[in-house]
Amino acid sequence: MNIRDRDGRPRCAKCPPDDGRDPVDTVVDVVAGIDPTLSADAVAAAVKALVPQAGQRHQLAWAVQDRPDLLTGAGAETAVPSVLRLIDDVRGLLGRWLPEVVRDNRSYLTVAIGCTGGRHRSVYLAERLSRGSTLGEALQASLTDFDGSFSYLAATPQALGFAKDPFALKPLLITETETFVAVATEEIAIRAACEGTYMVREAQAREVQVWQR
Repeated sequence: MNIRDRDGRPRCAKCPPDDGRDPVDTVVDVVAGIDPTLSADAVAAAVKALVPQAGQRHQLAWAVQDRPDLLTGAGAETAVPSVLRLIDDVRGLLGRWLPEVVRDNRSYLTVAIGCTGGRHRSVYLAERLSRGSTLGEALQASLTDFDGSFSYLAATPQALGFAKDPFALKPLLITETETFVAVATEEIAIRAACEGTYMVREAQAREVQVWQR
């Protein structure tokens, strides 16, 4: 036996599953269907780095082929660990390239709230706020209720705040002066957007901070 097919049946090297198609190509096609702007080479490199074994690559390809939403918010529902690793690697890729977006003088950047541990942060915070919690209380509670690593921003008409997970794995840098507050994943992004002399610091594990208007 060389590998198992989608249904768990053994296959030999002469009878590979999916007619011998490279599972990396399958994942690249699924990702392209979600976001055609992502580089196919970058996606392929991420898959190869995160999933070195052929059998695991096939499992990853079948998982995202059956449920593309695993890559756009439902990742915690998968039974395939490589899906979670792929999602995390794509996040890291975006984090490394965001400063290039700043240096390229793009007119705008849209940042969306994703999910963690199967719970959408935006929905979680909305539910907490609707039950009477302040933004600070909701962010503080998320440190216990959310799983995994995360750093995220949240805002209401009256406040802006952030929360950083207990492991401090995700970057989050902050500067606060008398005239502005800036938060980003890279110091270079803050320096590019905000002129002047000021200190930039890394948010600490389990840190929650809220600024009121």
